[in-house]
Amino acid sequence: MAGIFINYRRDDTSAYSRLLYDRLGQEFGQDLVFMDVEAIREPGADFVDAINEGVDKCTVLLALIGKNWLSTGGDGKRRLDDPEDFVRLEIASALKRNVRVVPVVVEGAKIPVADDLPEEMKILARRQALTLSHEDWEYDIGKLIDALAKIPEFRDRKVGGGDGPPQPTPVRKGWSTGAMAFTALAAVVIVLVVLGTLILNGNEPGGKGPQQPISNVLLETVPTEPEIPPPEPPVENNKSAYSEEVRTAQQNLAALDYEPGIIDGLMGAATESAIREFQDDEGHPVTGRVNATLLAQLRSALQADKELSNTYQPAPKPNINLSGIWYDDSGTPFFMEHFGDVVRIGAMNVMNQFEEIGNGRIEGNVITIRYNYYGDTGMVVATLSPDGRHLNGTDRGDDGTSELITLHHEHLRGQ
Repeated sequence: MAGIFINYRRDDTSAYSRLLYDRLGQEFGQDLVFMDVEAIREPGADFVDAINEGVDKCTVLLALIGKNWLSTGGDGKRRLDDPEDFVRLEIASALKRNVRVVPVVVEGAKIPVADDLPEEMKILARRQALTLSHEDWEYDIGKLIDALAKIPEFRDRKVGGGDGPPQPTPVRKGWSTGAMAFTALAAVVIVLVVLGTLILNGNEPGGKGPQQPISNVLLETVPTEPEIPPPEPPVENNKSAYSEEVRTAQQNLAALDYEPGIIDGLMGAATESAIREFQDDEGHPVTGRVNATLLAQLRSALQADKELSNTYQPAPKPNINLSGIWYDDSGTPFFMEHFGDVVRIGAMNVMNQFEEIGNGRIEGNVITIRYNYYGDTGMVVATLSPDGRHLNGTDRGDDGTSELITLHHEHLRGQ
């Protein structure tokens, strides 16, 4: 029997689990969604047997992971270390039965590394995760629904929200990481008010009662998010996008023994500080800006010092192979293929298969990749460490978001 099992902690992600339960029920049918073992077991039944029975009925288990997922209980011990912990039992049972387990991280939580998990759950650290956040709820839930719809058992779902009303078009966000916490609270209050009004009107003598389905009333009552105007173009000194001029300035500053930070073509605090230091040392007006005047000053400084001019060469291509599995600091795996100057990168989908999400080039020790990750588009520019085991850089989304990233070749953080 096909089904979706929602695994969660009540004091960690209960609000999200309820919202998720209702929305997935709209999309795939309420009879295919299991909230937790409490909702499916008979009174007096053995809870281990009940968990196994519930998991056996499901094709997918969604493991909701919030910031308190690994927290300790009243006895000071981690709940996950308790062999009878419901969350542990449900996930371990699903993994043992080869049920597809999808981590769903909530509100910026991180997937635990393998060392933080019991032995029977360590494989969870290698599963590609999906995200739910209040800022991008419709977009995130849309990605999750689309991913589930690719699973053969759910391909025949009703498109457009099942029997419920049509849902808003998702809003894209950046790869790296609408006010859902506030909206959820406001929605609860509005639900109570609307339901109370409908009940009173329906019970009053001569009352007409509700004139349309409650679902429609609620959708009309909950306020929509205001349209956010596009950001103003960034000033020259704080370019938010990759710039060849900034990268040239960074290379020249590094050749002159200044410290511009990562040579990634992105204007940051370290680059601005190095520019100011160079301008002050050379007696130029201190602006911290990248422009034609600065580039000319840097070229003159390099030419004036013959030794620096002779030794400044493009960084040699490392004699390494980037192909293999790379992990970010949260333990999410990415597969990289490297041939010549070309690099391709893939991520694991909910089918536990790697799909290509981007490609780019490596020049010297700098790798540049354009990506399209479940509809999120942008560019990653990262610098390879001398030992070839780490990539440190910046993920810039096309929507203006920015995030520092670190990837580790064939190992997790701290190993």
